[in-house]
Amino acid sequence: MSTQVTQAATSPDAALEHGVKSFLLFAFVLICYCLPIIIAIKRKHPSAMGIGILDILLGWTFIGWIIALIWASSSTGNNHNINVTVNK
Repeated sequence: MSTQVTQAATSPDAALEHGVKSFLLFAFVLICYCLPIIIAIKRKHPSAMGIGILDILLGWTFIGWIIALIWASSSTGNNHNINVTVNK
């Protein structure tokens, strides 16, 4: 019986399925890890480079990742005020 289990676990289909699952998990983790960078670039944050450096160097500590995420989500300083003057 152990021979059948070993053969089933090492079949090419099982190996391919394991490889695909591993790749998808890796891609998901990588996207989550880079989320602060993605947000900063998408929002055109003026400190996107700093956010990226912080995320890459300290993101693995989770606290560094949280700080980078908060920083990426903070105000970009692009608040535009529109003044309208009505002449009588």
